[in-house]
Amino acid sequence: MAALKKRYIRIDDIERYTTLSRGELLDEVEAGQLSFCFKFARPNMGAMVGHDDPRGIGAIFSYSGMVSLSSQDAKQFAKDLQPIKVNTVSVTQLDQVKAWRSVVVVFGQPDQDRIPYQPFSAPQPAQPFSAYINIQSVMNTKKQFVQLLDMFNQAAGSHAKQITTPKSTHCLATESLQITYEMLRVDLAQLNQVQLLASAFDGLPEKPLPQTQKHVTDSTPNALMMDSHPIRAIIANVLNEHGNLKPRAVWNLIRQDVQHETHLYDKDGMIFDMTQDDLSYFGLGDVTKTIVFRTFQNELSKVRSAMLPHASVKK
Repeated sequence: MAALKKRYIRIDDIERYTTLSRGELLDEVEAGQLSFCFKFARPNMGAMVGHDDPRGIGAIFSYSGMVSLSSQDAKQFAKDLQPIKVNTVSVTQLDQVKAWRSVVVVFGQPDQDRIPYQPFSAPQPAQPFSAYINIQSVMNTKKQFVQLLDMFNQAAGSHAKQITTPKSTHCLATESLQITYEMLRVDLAQLNQVQLLASAFDGLPEKPLPQTQKHVTDSTPNALMMDSHPIRAIIANVLNEHGNLKPRAVWNLIRQDVQHETHLYDKDGMIFDMTQDDLSYFGLGDVTKTIVFRTFQNELSKVRSAMLPHASVKK
């Protein structure tokens, strides 16, 4: 299979590099199938691994590479495309993880009130993992108040029970990062993994479509209407087997059929050229015609309406 020419693309370039529309991409993100990613670098990220508490930190590390939003954050952003603030991400480029070390080595022994941690570094994961975007040591205001109260009691000569000054008045904290539309990218490799599109690579999949389905003819008026228009007939062939597909998915199946010359749906070879946006086919006589995707959607709607009484029934 051909290698990706470009792996990370802007959201607005999705239709340029793939067969998905921006709306279809956002639908998949909201469904939890995909996420967004962005370039990120910090010296003290906190690995959320190796601790009994899911909020706990197992190690501190430095990183410079691509990270992805959590599923929850990606869904929130996809709903209205407005900026959001996040404090955790998924680290995806493991070869860019550097200086893996324990919390104690970096920050001493801070209190565990806010973010728990383990004193010794956890093993570095071999798979993508979640991490706080940047860990800092900050004053623990609660413990600081206790310390000041203790000092006041001593200075006032109070006979009340003295409060023991805590060993540490610091704890761990993480910063928040505002995520904007311009920052985000789409990972074409992830798109391919979840099988949302075939043309994220240089060409269509090398494996041809299976030629196991049989062409079914019908003499009903609706069938005759479809047979009178070659594109409607081809669409009907797809819907006979995949009645619930979205328009872009129907387009992609026909495009693969044409590219591989399997004639599974275009049984008579009527289409001689098909791109991401245009479809060219032979009309009556020596006439050739070209339609765009929007016209194709309209024809698809007509076919669905004509097939409605029996579209979901396979003969």
